[in-house]
Amino acid sequence: LPNKNIAQLGSKPLLQWAVEAAKDSGVISDVYVSTDSEEYAGIAIRAGAKTINRPDYLATDEATSEDTVYHALSHVTGYDVGVLLQPSSPLTKAETVRKAVEAVALNGYDTALSVVKANHRPWWAFRILEGGRLEPFITLPNGSPYAGETPPDLYYPTGGVYAFKVDFFMESRRLYGGSMFGVQVGQLEGIDIDTELDLNFARYALMMLESGIRN
Repeated sequence: LPNKNIAQLGSKPLLQWAVEAAKDSGVISDVYVSTDSEEYAGIAIRAGAKTINRPDYLATDEATSEDTVYHALSHVTGYDVGVLLQPSSPLTKAETVRKAVEAVALNGYDTALSVVKANHRPWWAFRILEGGRLEPFITLPNGSPYAGETPPDLYYPTGGVYAFKVDFFMESRRLYGGSMFGVQVGQLEGIDIDTELDLNFARYALMMLESGIRN
């Protein structure tokens, strides 16, 4: 999805949604946007953020979020807790940001991240082999998924919020790890935009939320 981070959702671009979630959380003192684009920087500044000039080596498909965060934290100092918010999760709530920061700043966790309940469980997944033959992805001793019992609920990261102790991150270069806390969010808030279809679904989800449908 070209220019994904400034695609329009409702009345504003995705980047602005992330900046506003950070500012509205009430627990983030400074908001920075790392970018190599003058257009993106202009949107960030108008939304109330500061900018960090992203070097060319970080503006590639190979560069990771951890690389970008490390570069940013190497240029700003004096912070005990950092937070990464990604524009691709525009329906992230300020409350979710606040809970993640509090888990790290007040409750001693090394990292905290937004997670959403998985709709499908790996015990019921198959691989398709040559010729179309199915093979269980996970084989249990009795050969049946989860021994006929109800499997546990599983959660996966939404990609929307990562809070972390700055010292932990600078040493490990990991956005999650150590002692971790999960901030559970609903399916709508957990939307992660990678494709045009995802963006259209986010637009539909926003209409649902604005109509009062609970997340």
